[in-house]
Amino acid sequence: MDLMKIGKIIGNLEGIISKIDCGTLVTKKNNTNQSVKSYALKLIKDLENELSK
Repeated sequence: MDLMKIGKIIGNLEGIISKIDCGTLVTKKNNTNQSVKSYALKLIKDLENELSK
């Protein structure tokens, strides 16, 4: 388990969540919403893989 990698993934997820909470996330197009969602899901899968090592 690489704690640096895990910390970076969690930090990226926190950044996405804070942008959504603050309303600063650009949501003018569905493409943006979809790309943010897919990026967040990828980060969660990466985190799951790191934690299962």
